[in-house]
Amino acid sequence: MKQHTPHDSAILLRRSRKVISDPLSRPKHREAFGILMSLARAGNYEAEYDVALCYELGDGVRRSLKKAAEWYTKAAQHGCLDAMHNIGVFYEHGTGVSRDAAMAAKWYRRAATAGFADSQHNLGYLYLTGNGAKRSTSIARQWFLRAAIQGIVESQFNLALIYDEGIGTARNEEEAIKWYREAAGRGDIPSMANLGHLLCFGSLSVLSPREGAEYLKRATASNDLVAMHNLAKCFATGIGVRKNARKANELEERLAQLAR
Repeated sequence: MKQHTPHDSAILLRRSRKVISDPLSRPKHREAFGILMSLARAGNYEAEYDVALCYELGDGVRRSLKKAAEWYTKAAQHGCLDAMHNIGVFYEHGTGVSRDAAMAAKWYRRAATAGFADSQHNLGYLYLTGNGAKRSTSIARQWFLRAAIQGIVESQFNLALIYDEGIGTARNEEEAIKWYREAAGRGDIPSMANLGHLLCFGSLSVLSPREGAEYLKRATASNDLVAMHNLAKCFATGIGVRKNARKANELEERLAQLAR
């Protein structure tokens, strides 16, 4: 059989991906999977990744997490950053392979070093917890910072929390507020809650009670228990809001019901 030229392979890959991703063309998925498999066996790393994804989701082929792991590994070995990240996740959680945090760290590190933000976050978490990598808050902070700059909300929150609680570094409320703001601006509820607490009850240099109370209200609207407790304190003491014992009691009662 004639081998595909690179140009043909790219065209076939794009067409197959479009069919696989279109739920309305599901009867054609098996045919599309066959095309992807042919390309993957020819060494096309994008097709290797797509074959792995199909096996993971059971799309166009019988679901097999073991085969998904095999194809993610092949694609990762050929330089696919998405595949490096996914096989890292598989090893971290024992999906389709035996759980191996050190192997997860290895693949995350390769993708993270190449700038893959999700892997930067996950690698930071492994360093933070000492799972698969020697525990180092300093290194964790560096990876969280890289991912946070790229907009990963979870890293923005973790970085803020490290500065907020002084985990492995000097406490820095200004840096904590900076990163809580970034994450809160992207809709992260825990960041709103923690930011509200700092602005209402932090040191004098960072106090902004009215703004803090607004963040607490937003987080409370999503039933965040931490925010609800602190907003009740605000109403009880008149910090950032007009003092209102009735509202404080209502919030505490609501908090008790939700905490059951």
